[in-house]
Amino acid sequence: MDLPWVVYIDFETHKLYRVERSGSDEYYTIYGLKSGRYQAEKELSLIYKNETREDGCYIATVIYKEWGKTMEETDITGFERLETLEWMKEKYPEFRFWLEG
Repeated sequence: MDLPWVVYIDFETHKLYRVERSGSDEYYTIYGLKSGRYQAEKELSLIYKNETREDGCYIATVIYKEWGKTMEETDITGFERLETLEWMKEKYPEFRFWLEG
């Protein structure tokens, strides 16, 4: 089977971890086995729109998905970069791989 390009493989849990960037947007994916194939089990996307609010902050959203279904969308407009990373680390600890490896 063709596997996605990944940054980390957990051989014990059979999970694959991927980070992708497109412009200022960031995408984090954890692949798990389902029906004998690796599929996107959990996805976390940090999306910046090309527009700002009246106060000059770029509009930003974090989208969390499980098995392709959107579970949660959170508006993080106005967060500083470090604040965003700390919030994501606390809210979605299973995605810590982007900070650690």
